[in-house]
Amino acid sequence: MLKKVHLRLTLLCTAVIGVILMIITFLYLYVSETNMKSNHFLAFQNDMKNILSSLENQSYISDHYLASLEAGNRYLAFVEDNGSFLLYGNIIENEERFRLLDEVKTYYETHYDTGSSSGILSSYHKEFTYISRETDYTTGQNYYACFAVLPGTQGNLKLYILAPVSSFYKQLDHQRLLFIGINLLALLLLYLFFYRLTRYLLRPVVNNQKKQTQFVASASHELRTPLAVILSSASLLPDVSREEQKQFCNTIIQEGNVMKRLLSEMLLLASSDNNGMELHKEDTELDTLVLNCMETFEPLAREKHIRLKTLLPGESLPPCSCDKNRMEQVLSILLHNAVSYTGSGGSITAGIEHNKKHFLISVADTGVGISDEDKKRIFERFYRGDTSHNAKEHFGLGLSIAWQIVKQHGGKLRVEDTPGGGSTFIVEL
Repeated sequence: MLKKVHLRLTLLCTAVIGVILMIITFLYLYVSETNMKSNHFLAFQNDMKNILSSLENQSYISDHYLASLEAGNRYLAFVEDNGSFLLYGNIIENEERFRLLDEVKTYYETHYDTGSSSGILSSYHKEFTYISRETDYTTGQNYYACFAVLPGTQGNLKLYILAPVSSFYKQLDHQRLLFIGINLLALLLLYLFFYRLTRYLLRPVVNNQKKQTQFVASASHELRTPLAVILSSASLLPDVSREEQKQFCNTIIQEGNVMKRLLSEMLLLASSDNNGMELHKEDTELDTLVLNCMETFEPLAREKHIRLKTLLPGESLPPCSCDKNRMEQVLSILLHNAVSYTGSGGSITAGIEHNKKHFLISVADTGVGISDEDKKRIFERFYRGDTSHNAKEHFGLGLSIAWQIVKQHGGKLRVEDTPGGGSTFIVEL
């Protein structure tokens, strides 16, 4: 499912940016080619002005001058004097050349000749573009064309000058192909970039999905054991004595309470995920809260021969705005874990400090300690670093709940090593 989402997001992002890139490219090519064509045609017009100015200063047009114009296939020149074309060189005899001239004359007379060129007393010229028909000679080439009239003593001299510009249009085509290639390469790079980007963006979703799967599997595993005990005890009730029935009923109630507590903890975590954990903040004396929690665990610690110590500052502490019941729950979780993982003869120290910005509550034990690898996962749900402690009162949810409660308060919960051995949990509010 997520693989399909990943691929679709990659394609969508690539397509959107690709379309924008194509639009920008087409706009650039349109503006660029328009300016290039305009400048190229303007350069042709300037050349024609210079050529016509040079011809006006000549008493006659020589074959050498016409040949110099056509050198390197730069121009094709046709000169008409009193209705007949001047002939020079063998190339004039090319039939296709005169067919091209007929095309240009017909095109000019159809589109531009309004009679203004007849009977004029001064020079006249008109530049225009023309695309020839497909022939063996022209092969559908593009031309800039110039029709000019130069008045003389014996009549008007008409000129048709053609400039092949197919190489210029091939240059434009090459530019288009170049930009198409660049865009295709850009699309490939965009695809690779968005493929990595969307995979990075979807990583939290993938991790959450994995955690959800692990959460369901772990919850099912934790619920399976008490449920199996309840079902087996219930199935034996009809076949045992009254005294044994009471024992089985007590077992069913005990295991039912275990399931109830597990479900309550799971619901609490689910509500915190949806920001649905309600906090009833009030001014709370944290030193009194710590003392009360320590007194609650005094009997359990005494039973395990564990010494409890409380470190409080000498000066009075200001009240802390927090949910008193939730913070009692956090301290109970930390103290319960400390008692569970501290051996006989050990000690547990609860302390509180205050600076201008924060309250720091610490619970330090001299127990087995937590490895650096386990520190990274100690607040994950159903995670238990020490698999030897599989008592029913430990589901691996306590520290997750404590972490969520502290987080909902806008605080932090972290774990450090206790000097000399053990673990120290620090709540920062």
